[in-house]
Amino acid sequence: MKFKKIALLLILIIFSSVIYAEEKSVVYIMDNSYLGENTREYFSKLQTVLDDSKDDISLQTVSKYDINTTESLNILRRLKKGNTAVVLKAGEANYYNLYGFSSFKRYHQTNLKNELSSVKEINFEIAKEYGIINKNTFYDAVDTVGKQIFMSNGKIFKPSVIPKFYILNSNFEQNVNIAASLTSYSYAWNLINEGKFNEAYNFLIKIIYKQPKQSMFHYALGSLYLLKKDENYQEKALSAFEDGILVDPFDRDNLCYKGLAVIFMMYEGKIIKEILFFSKLLEKYMPNYSKDISAILAIGNVNYDEKIELINDWIISDMEKIKQTCQKKNIDLILTSYPMDVKSEEVIKKHISNNDKNTSFIEDKIENNESFYEWVNNSVRKIFSVLKQKGFIDE
Repeated sequence: MKFKKIALLLILIIFSSVIYAEEKSVVYIMDNSYLGENTREYFSKLQTVLDDSKDDISLQTVSKYDINTTESLNILRRLKKGNTAVVLKAGEANYYNLYGFSSFKRYHQTNLKNELSSVKEINFEIAKEYGIINKNTFYDAVDTVGKQIFMSNGKIFKPSVIPKFYILNSNFEQNVNIAASLTSYSYAWNLINEGKFNEAYNFLIKIIYKQPKQSMFHYALGSLYLLKKDENYQEKALSAFEDGILVDPFDRDNLCYKGLAVIFMMYEGKIIKEILFFSKLLEKYMPNYSKDISAILAIGNVNYDEKIELINDWIISDMEKIKQTCQKKNIDLILTSYPMDVKSEEVIKKHISNNDKNTSFIEDKIENNESFYEWVNNSVRKIFSVLKQKGFIDE
């Protein structure tokens, strides 16, 4: 009987060790801005390569357009300790996706008015700040230049990009057909992606006239202006994004907030002052509501190089936290370069030391004479090789 108990105990120990060994996983966090629809094929190839190993390794993937380092850090913090390797392929997301920056800068606005709960109230108050005078009706037409000024470095600024304030129009309609709107939005982007800019423009202008409430159309129009780069395209794009925010300011996922952040990070000069003016008004009546607005005001800079330097400091701070998190959880961290040249790569490489515990860096660019499929094969093989070198995968 005693022998049977010992034998049973050995079986349980062996069985538990097998189960423990089966819990190995590779977590791949990727900014898929470059790979797009080919992301799934890339991950499938990596899983095939992992399946060829002696270990039973699962591949867990997190891919998102413009995923930045703060979002990646939040994912890592939720992982369990040990038996995990993380592959992080970071692109340029931090320069356009400002989620997390205001926390990095410990930004918090004070002495603000109470948050307004009505979209119409917000539009009405901001319209007054722009100097639009309405007598008996909320809105007839915008035909004046904003009179509001604010001091910036001792200079007076008068905004010239004036939102249209669609929601204050007496014939503004709230009800929309969501399904039809999504179909129209997809059609507009198909035209844009096919390079049919004039056709896309005409379509969007007509649809916005009929359905100004849908912020997605304003976002598509602003994006179109940035792609076309015709006369005054920055101002036109900004106007479209401002209009899109004001018709639906309480939607935290409103793409026009992101559009505003993109323009703010891409350019410098007067257009940045316009964005800061608009952002201050939003923050005044919707304090600490939009992370993009908070980040824009936390940066608060019209100089392009200085903005990039601030973002680089943010990336370095996040990368240090990412390394520390992986070390505490005994997680192997593999950082890979992006397939194309990106601004963040040199920042990350300079911050990574060969002596960093649990951390490796892989050069993973597409070579000039390399096809996409050749790059996929080479990329996953490099990752597999590093996993073997780290002892994560048994020989």
